[in-house]
Amino acid sequence: MLLSKLKNWLSVSSVTATLFAMFIASAGANAQETMDLKSLYNLGPALSKVYQVPEGAVSLGAYAEVYYINYASKDSRDLANAYRMVPIIGYNYSDKIIANAELEIEHGMASGTSAPGNTKDRGGYIAIEFLYLDFLMNKNFNLRAGSLLLPVGLINETHEPPTFHGVRRPDVEGEIIPTTWYDVGAGFHGSSGRFD
Repeated sequence: MLLSKLKNWLSVSSVTATLFAMFIASAGANAQETMDLKSLYNLGPALSKVYQVPEGAVSLGAYAEVYYINYASKDSRDLANAYRMVPIIGYNYSDKIIANAELEIEHGMASGTSAPGNTKDRGGYIAIEFLYLDFLMNKNFNLRAGSLLLPVGLINETHEPPTFHGVRRPDVEGEIIPTTWYDVGAGFHGSSGRFD
Protein backbone atom coordinates (compact mmCIF):
# COMPACT_ATOMS: atom_id res chain seq x y z
CA MET A 1 0.00 0.00 0.00
CA LEU A 2 2.83 2.37 0.88
CA LEU A 3 4.55 1.56 -2.42
CA SER A 4 1.32 2.33 -4.31
CA LYS A 5 0.95 5.70 -2.55
CA LEU A 6 4.60 6.52 -3.23
CA LYS A 7 4.20 5.58 -6.90
CA ASN A 8 1.11 7.85 -7.22
CA TRP A 9 2.89 10.70 -5.45
CA LEU A 10 5.96 10.36 -7.67
CA SER A 11 3.89 10.37 -10.87
CA VAL A 12 2.01 13.52 -9.82
CA SER A 13 5.25 15.08 -8.58
CA SER A 14 6.94 14.26 -11.90
CA VAL A 15 4.16 15.96 -13.85
CA THR A 16 4.29 18.98 -11.54
CA ALA A 17 8.10 19.13 -11.69
CA THR A 18 8.03 18.88 -15.49
CA LEU A 19 5.46 21.69 -15.74
CA PHE A 20 7.42 23.80 -13.28
CA ALA A 21 10.65 23.24 -15.26
CA MET A 22 8.85 24.28 -18.48
CA PHE A 23 7.73 27.54 -16.89
CA ILE A 24 11.15 28.28 -15.38
CA ALA A 25 12.77 27.67 -18.79
CA SER A 26 10.11 29.82 -20.44
CA ALA A 27 10.70 32.61 -17.92
CA GLY A 28 14.43 32.56 -18.72
CA ALA A 29 13.79 32.49 -22.46
CA ASN A 30 11.32 35.36 -22.19
CA ALA A 31 13.35 37.51 -19.79
CA GLN A 32 13.55 40.24 -22.45
CA GLU A 33 9.76 40.22 -22.88
CA THR A 34 8.21 43.61 -22.15
CA MET A 35 4.57 42.64 -22.69
CA ASP A 36 2.09 44.59 -20.57
CA LEU A 37 -0.41 41.90 -19.60
CA LYS A 38 -4.00 43.05 -19.72
CA SER A 39 -7.42 41.45 -19.71
CA LEU A 40 -8.86 40.75 -23.15
CA TYR A 41 -12.17 39.17 -24.20
CA ASN A 42 -13.30 39.16 -20.54
CA LEU A 43 -10.52 36.76 -19.50
CA GLY A 44 -7.96 37.32 -16.75
CA PRO A 45 -4.52 38.76 -17.64
CA ALA A 46 -2.68 35.39 -17.64
CA LEU A 47 -5.38 33.81 -19.82
CA SER A 48 -5.26 36.78 -22.21
CA LYS A 49 -1.50 36.51 -22.84
CA VAL A 50 -1.92 34.31 -25.94
CA TYR A 51 -3.83 37.15 -27.69
CA GLN A 52 -0.78 39.40 -27.29
CA VAL A 53 1.99 37.14 -28.66
CA PRO A 54 3.06 37.13 -32.33
CA GLU A 55 1.61 34.73 -34.89
CA GLY A 56 3.14 31.26 -34.59
CA ALA A 57 4.19 31.83 -30.96
CA VAL A 58 3.49 29.68 -27.93
CA SER A 59 2.29 31.48 -24.84
CA LEU A 60 3.18 30.04 -21.42
CA GLY A 61 1.89 31.39 -18.16
CA ALA A 62 0.72 30.33 -14.74
CA TYR A 63 -0.75 31.45 -11.49
CA ALA A 64 -0.92 29.86 -8.07
CA GLU A 65 -2.65 30.32 -4.73
CA VAL A 66 -1.00 29.46 -1.44
CA TYR A 67 -2.49 30.56 1.85
CA TYR A 68 -2.09 30.28 5.59
CA ILE A 69 -4.99 30.62 8.04
CA ASN A 70 -4.10 31.51 11.62
CA TYR A 71 -7.28 30.98 13.65
CA ALA A 72 -7.76 33.14 16.74
CA SER A 73 -9.53 30.31 18.54
CA LYS A 74 -7.30 27.80 20.31
CA ASP A 75 -9.88 25.11 19.43
CA SER A 76 -9.13 25.40 15.68
CA ARG A 77 -6.02 24.09 14.00
CA ASP A 78 -4.16 26.59 11.78
CA LEU A 79 -4.05 25.70 8.08
CA ALA A 80 -1.51 26.14 5.32
CA ASN A 81 -2.45 25.01 1.83
CA ALA A 82 -0.90 25.10 -1.62
CA TYR A 83 -4.44 25.51 -2.90
CA ARG A 84 -3.84 25.51 -6.62
CA MET A 85 -1.22 25.80 -9.33
CA VAL A 86 -2.52 26.57 -12.78
CA PRO A 87 -0.26 26.30 -15.85
CA ILE A 88 -1.63 27.99 -18.97
CA ILE A 89 -0.54 27.25 -22.52
CA GLY A 90 -1.75 28.92 -25.67
CA TYR A 91 -0.84 29.05 -29.32
CA ASN A 92 -1.38 31.89 -31.77
CA TYR A 93 -1.98 30.10 -35.08
CA SER A 94 -2.76 33.35 -36.90
CA ASP A 95 -4.40 36.70 -36.36
CA LYS A 96 -7.73 34.82 -36.74
CA ILE A 97 -7.23 31.52 -34.83
CA ILE A 98 -6.08 31.18 -31.21
CA ALA A 99 -5.86 28.04 -29.03
CA ASN A 100 -5.86 28.38 -25.25
CA ALA A 101 -5.78 25.82 -22.41
CA GLU A 102 -5.54 25.78 -18.65
CA LEU A 103 -4.63 22.83 -16.43
CA GLU A 104 -5.58 23.06 -12.76
CA ILE A 105 -3.78 21.19 -9.98
CA GLU A 106 -5.58 21.58 -6.65
CA HIS A 107 -4.46 20.93 -3.08
CA GLY A 108 -0.97 19.95 -4.20
CA MET A 109 -1.98 16.40 -5.02
CA ALA A 110 -4.27 14.14 -6.98
CA SER A 111 -5.88 11.44 -4.87
CA GLY A 112 -9.17 10.24 -3.50
CA THR A 113 -8.30 11.30 0.03
CA SER A 114 -8.60 14.62 1.78
CA ALA A 115 -5.61 16.89 1.45
CA PRO A 116 -4.19 18.85 4.42
CA GLY A 117 -5.70 22.34 4.45
CA ASN A 118 -8.56 21.30 2.19
CA THR A 119 -11.50 22.84 4.04
CA LYS A 120 -14.13 21.19 1.84
CA ASP A 121 -12.81 17.69 2.70
CA ARG A 122 -12.23 16.70 -0.93
CA GLY A 123 -9.09 15.16 -2.33
CA GLY A 124 -6.82 17.06 -4.65
CA TYR A 125 -7.23 16.74 -8.38
CA ILE A 126 -5.82 17.63 -11.76
CA ALA A 127 -8.28 18.84 -14.40
CA ILE A 128 -8.33 20.52 -17.78
CA GLU A 129 -10.23 23.62 -16.77
CA PHE A 130 -10.67 24.82 -20.31
CA LEU A 131 -9.39 24.07 -23.78
CA TYR A 132 -10.79 26.05 -26.68
CA LEU A 133 -10.25 27.50 -30.12
CA ASP A 134 -11.09 31.15 -30.71
CA PHE A 135 -12.00 32.24 -34.24
CA LEU A 136 -11.50 36.02 -34.36
CA MET A 137 -13.68 37.42 -37.14
CA ASN A 138 -13.82 41.10 -36.16
CA LYS A 139 -14.26 43.33 -33.11
CA ASN A 140 -18.05 42.83 -33.06
CA PHE A 141 -18.34 39.07 -33.57
CA ASN A 142 -16.00 36.17 -32.75
CA LEU A 143 -16.62 32.44 -32.25
CA ARG A 144 -15.24 30.24 -29.44
CA ALA A 145 -15.62 26.43 -29.18
CA GLY A 146 -14.29 23.74 -26.87
CA SER A 147 -14.34 23.35 -23.09
CA LEU A 148 -15.25 26.90 -22.05
CA LEU A 149 -15.55 29.03 -18.94
CA LEU A 150 -19.22 30.04 -18.68
CA PRO A 151 -19.80 33.82 -18.62
CA VAL A 152 -21.78 33.64 -15.34
CA GLY A 153 -21.08 35.56 -12.15
CA LEU A 154 -18.57 38.27 -11.41
CA ILE A 155 -15.35 36.24 -11.41
CA ASN A 156 -15.91 32.97 -13.27
CA GLU A 157 -13.96 34.13 -16.34
CA THR A 158 -11.57 36.43 -14.45
CA HIS A 159 -10.73 34.28 -11.43
CA GLU A 160 -6.97 34.80 -11.28
CA PRO A 161 -5.75 35.87 -7.82
CA PRO A 162 -5.00 39.52 -8.71
CA THR A 163 -8.54 40.00 -10.09
CA PHE A 164 -10.52 39.41 -6.89
CA HIS A 165 -10.19 41.02 -3.46
CA GLY A 166 -9.18 38.90 -0.50
CA VAL A 167 -7.17 35.74 -0.06
CA ARG A 168 -9.79 33.27 -1.24
CA ARG A 169 -12.45 33.52 -3.91
CA PRO A 170 -15.72 35.03 -2.63
CA ASP A 171 -18.15 32.59 -0.96
CA VAL A 172 -20.98 33.46 -3.37
CA GLU A 173 -18.88 32.40 -6.36
CA GLY A 174 -17.64 29.30 -4.55
CA GLU A 175 -20.85 28.03 -3.00
CA ILE A 176 -23.78 29.44 -5.03
CA ILE A 177 -22.32 30.15 -8.46
CA PRO A 178 -19.66 27.54 -9.28
CA THR A 179 -16.18 28.92 -9.73
CA THR A 180 -14.71 27.69 -11.85
CA TRP A 181 -17.73 26.68 -13.95
CA TYR A 182 -16.83 25.20 -17.32
CA ASP A 183 -18.46 22.92 -19.87
CA VAL A 184 -18.13 21.84 -23.49
CA GLY A 185 -19.87 24.15 -25.90
CA ALA A 186 -19.64 27.02 -28.34
CA GLY A 187 -20.45 30.69 -28.15
CA PHE A 188 -19.73 34.10 -29.51
CA HIS A 189 -18.16 37.24 -28.08
CA GLY A 190 -17.39 40.74 -29.21
CA SER A 191 -18.00 44.38 -28.50
CA SER A 192 -20.02 47.10 -30.11
CA GLY A 193 -20.30 50.60 -28.74
CA ARG A 194 -20.93 50.39 -24.99
CA PHE A 195 -21.64 46.63 -25.08
CA ASP A 196 -18.87 44.10 -24.50
